[in-house]
Amino acid sequence: MTPEVEALNSTVTAPTIKPRLTDLWAVIIVVLTGVSYGSQAIIGKYVYANGGNAITLLTIRSVIALVVVWLIIAFLRPPLRLSLRKVAELSLLGVVFVSSSVTYYVSLMYIQVGTAILIAYIFPALVVVGAVIFFKEKFTRRKAIALLLAVGGCILTVDPVKTLSGGVDLNGFGVLMAFISAFVTAGYILLSARLGKDVPGVVASAYSLPAMASFYVLWCALGQIGLDMGIVGGGFAFNMGWVGWLCCFFIGLLTSLAWTFYLIGLPKVGPSRASILVTSEPATAVFLGIIILGEAASPVKLVGGAFILWAVYLLRK
Repeated sequence: MTPEVEALNSTVTAPTIKPRLTDLWAVIIVVLTGVSYGSQAIIGKYVYANGGNAITLLTIRSVIALVVVWLIIAFLRPPLRLSLRKVAELSLLGVVFVSSSVTYYVSLMYIQVGTAILIAYIFPALVVVGAVIFFKEKFTRRKAIALLLAVGGCILTVDPVKTLSGGVDLNGFGVLMAFISAFVTAGYILLSARLGKDVPGVVASAYSLPAMASFYVLWCALGQIGLDMGIVGGGFAFNMGWVGWLCCFFIGLLTSLAWTFYLIGLPKVGPSRASILVTSEPATAVFLGIIILGEAASPVKLVGGAFILWAVYLLRK
């Protein structure tokens, strides 16, 4: 059954779901969200090495994630009837997430990866400010320390001295796109906390992923009819090697789990804690890069990863 069919009954309100997760398990699954996305960064390197590009990876992962989530829906058979307004709100989450991804990938076309990460990972601080303003969350000393550790850890994982030395070209447009990505990511987290409230995570995923997948499919279709898609590495890579296709499929599976886990854990931990906990993403990417890809294990990177783990520990309860 499609979201459109389920949304026909516009008079039915969203089901109220009482929190069943313990706080610790909510923390764990939000951390696993970051671990999943960090793993995708490493697997994505094999996609690019086998003829793929950013738009191909983003399209396949969103479509696979959509299919997997709806297979989970078919198996679990949770109540799906939501109001048209709630369906529109959840679809908006997918569009906002797309905006975050696209602006980040566009920034990579103009500035170095390390520089983009340095800028984009200010989003936890933005979320904490937004949560205090809009959700009246208390800004405790523990949360402040965790925030400093997490943001500082993200900065250290890209070895800022090395990144910003040697005449790095800080292209104005690229820097702007990275900042926009940070603000949009913060907006996504805050919106998720508000719009996904009282909706089971798997149901919220089922209604938000179609918007994301549709955007990328449309983008690829426009590329096929002649639109210049060089801004994200070209059009859809139909000639990608089988290893690239397999990696894209696996990334799609990870995305479906990450998206659902995040929407399940977010209502319990709150937006500010969630934004700090998902900084497990760069730490995972660094450690897997060292283990799998044989990248240099500099002391600065290891300290950065340790800072992030420390922040997660502080927010365990």
